[in-house]
Amino acid sequence: MVDSPCKQLCSLDPDTRTCVGCGRRAHEIAGWLRLSEDEQRAVIADLPRRHDELRVLRIARNAARRGGRSRRLRAPVANNAD
Repeated sequence: MVDSPCKQLCSLDPDTRTCVGCGRRAHEIAGWLRLSEDEQRAVIADLPRRHDELRVLRIARNAARRGGRSRRLRAPVANNAD
């Protein structure tokens, strides 16, 4: 049995259904004890990539919420030449 990678920071990303704490997907968390040791190791080996994906997704969401660079470039400039 491979130790669970749980970090006790459980919160699922709503789009990917991936835990932002440990990086496992919801079905992997629920079925962790039923996975073979090889399957558990494969999940653990993939966690760094998943954390990177979540980080990129979070940055993109924050940029979209703020409007991002393109929104700032399109914003009208006030003309104070009255």
